[in-house]
Amino acid sequence: MFKNTQKLIFRFFIALFFISFTVPAQIQVTLPDMLKLFNAGDIHYGTNFEGQINIGQPGADKVYDFSYIPLSNEFSLNLNTDDIPVLASRYPGCVTFGETPQTVENNPVFLFSPDSFYIVGQASLVPEWKFIHREPYDVFPLPVIYGATHSRFIKMTDSTFNLSGVLQSVDTSSSEYRSTVDGWGTLKIGTMQFPCLRVKREYIQYGDKDFVYLTKEGAFITLMTEATNPDSGIVAARGTILLGAALVDVKEVSPVPVEFNLSQNFPNPFNPSTVIQFGLPTAGYARLEVFNLLGESIAVLFDGETNAGNHSVKFDASALGSGVYFYRLSSAGEVLTRKLTLLK
Repeated sequence: MFKNTQKLIFRFFIALFFISFTVPAQIQVTLPDMLKLFNAGDIHYGTNFEGQINIGQPGADKVYDFSYIPLSNEFSLNLNTDDIPVLASRYPGCVTFGETPQTVENNPVFLFSPDSFYIVGQASLVPEWKFIHREPYDVFPLPVIYGATHSRFIKMTDSTFNLSGVLQSVDTSSSEYRSTVDGWGTLKIGTMQFPCLRVKREYIQYGDKDFVYLTKEGAFITLMTEATNPDSGIVAARGTILLGAALVDVKEVSPVPVEFNLSQNFPNPFNPSTVIQFGLPTAGYARLEVFNLLGESIAVLFDGETNAGNHSVKFDASALGSGVYFYRLSSAGEVLTRKLTLLK
């Protein structure tokens, strides 16, 4: 009798061992994971696409394959709205994005807290001042876990101003919002793959829905489609792939510049990190270096062969003290230098 019991226990633990190595662990997506994409002062890259898209299946241990979509990796800088005067009073303490603080155009405005990821509106600076405000609603209560559901009514106010800041029109609308974390598995993007969660979001009165694929590594896909389309298989949809800077090896932005250039870092002053952009009209060797006031080299941000185009580099000065520094770009016998200020 005792021997039979031992056999049963042995088989039980063998089964557990086998299951633990054959079934991928479900994941939880937390605030630090979301900030790998949207932390103010950092950069991310995006690819827009549309057509007949396979959105995958709800359920456990699925594969969501978007590896066939070519990645354009268009550059965006995550911006603190408090640093943009036009947005600061309307969206205090939030994050939006654009190529520069002067080119925020129809981009979402986010607000983060330890337990929620909120959308509070949409902002555009040009050609007219147009602001879409939403009563802040938590798109994803954090952490995001498989099987979680969330619903509420959302209200949106669309306000249009002229260039003098005079209010021209106001439109309002509302809808019931429902979200369900209905799938988990493997997300494939380019040559990369990540454990992921799939979230179905429905906007009942607006007649549409979207599917969001979240990872812990800084990869994020959102797909918008009609509410009448099925929740699986191939549907007509348009979407965006977002990748954190750590996932993109070649940090380039089209079009190719007509001249050698070095942009002012942003933000400036900064603490502790900032982004520096530079442009090369032809392929070749380039070196980007940071110096202190004594002319001593303290950091080499880039050194090597690279393609023609616009490039971006993040400079983390966590180990440096407050003060004025200089950064210098050299390539093909040309040199450009600019000043930056670290305030701690």
